[in-house]
Amino acid sequence: MSLRSWIVAVLLAFATYTPLEAGPLRYRIEALELLPGSFRGVATDINDLGQVVGYVDVAGNSNIANSRPVIWDRSTEPTLLWDEGFVPGFHGGRPKSINNHGEIVGQAQIDSYTGTPLPTPGVPSGIAFRWDAEQGLAPLASPAEHQWFSEAVAINDRGQVAGNVSGNLDDAPHAVVWSPDGWVNLVPGCQEIYCRARDINDAGQVVGDVGTQGYDHAFFWDPVLGQLPIHPGTLAATTAWAINNDGVALAAGGFGSNGDPGGTYFWDPESFREYLLEPDGSPIKFPPTYMNDAGVVIGIGDQSAYVWSVDEGSRVLEDAIVNSAGWDRLLVKSINNRGQIVGSALYHNQRHGFVLTPVPEPGAAWLAIGAGCSTVAWLRIPFLRKRRQRV
Repeated sequence: MSLRSWIVAVLLAFATYTPLEAGPLRYRIEALELLPGSFRGVATDINDLGQVVGYVDVAGNSNIANSRPVIWDRSTEPTLLWDEGFVPGFHGGRPKSINNHGEIVGQAQIDSYTGTPLPTPGVPSGIAFRWDAEQGLAPLASPAEHQWFSEAVAINDRGQVAGNVSGNLDDAPHAVVWSPDGWVNLVPGCQEIYCRARDINDAGQVVGDVGTQGYDHAFFWDPVLGQLPIHPGTLAATTAWAINNDGVALAAGGFGSNGDPGGTYFWDPESFREYLLEPDGSPIKFPPTYMNDAGVVIGIGDQSAYVWSVDEGSRVLEDAIVNSAGWDRLLVKSINNRGQIVGSALYHNQRHGFVLTPVPEPGAAWLAIGAGCSTVAWLRIPFLRKRRQRV
């Protein structure tokens, strides 16, 4: 086709196009392949470049020694991060977070001082690690009194790592941040209470929860402001699950405890708090797991996976997938700033990691010409912070 004919065809498509009402966002799902000899896969995080990390299991129990750490580098084919034959002392591992530089953190199994592989029944499941393509695998050092257990749960684009450590089987977790300068215990007095970090943003701000006697209370930690409690509203127990690069935390509590219907809300240190609501004004009914910088929230509830945005409210993800045949029981773990969601699900009765990618609503011929606009349309969703009200 000549250039002139192509231009005429494009102009004709626009001239004859009848605008349609914008439909709700839909997704295409891709199965992430397993390693040979493995039978189950889990995707735990995805960065803005589309790199996915997770693990595959080679045996049926939950021992971390049976997990193999992998990356799906913009492909459905997995690459093993390390092999125990090439890294003496290290065995299984479970990556939990990847930043936009490809740096990965998580938890790995190592040999104990006796040479016996850990963990065994009743023994914590290993130590925190950091991995990148240039330097490979390295443990994140903990002080002598906290070497019994450690885990890295999130890494920001500055290379700072949030995680948790403990000193013995009966010791409560201590929320910490690792950086090139060392480590910081985030919650003073944590020796006597439970405290766990869950996420860190590029400013080094951390969120998580602390608690005693079975009650969790969400916290926010800032390198300058220190530790601040996140306002729980009327909820007796709360957890902060995520914090974005705007400094806004995602927190929730209740959800069935003592008859409390639960609630999910955004919070920041300036005392902003706003509950996530459906278009009819009712609160959302699922516990969250993560959010991106656009304020799009994912979560799991009532045996279904959900996505929430300020424009559309809550949607059951299974109902939004255009190629859902063979898929069941989605568990969502993370969402990036392109709107891609990862997790694990049953695919033809075998658990696989997956990637959900937003797609344009079918029906307009000219969308094929500007398919790249789907990402722009996703990123234009206003974050709730811009529409907030002070409380």
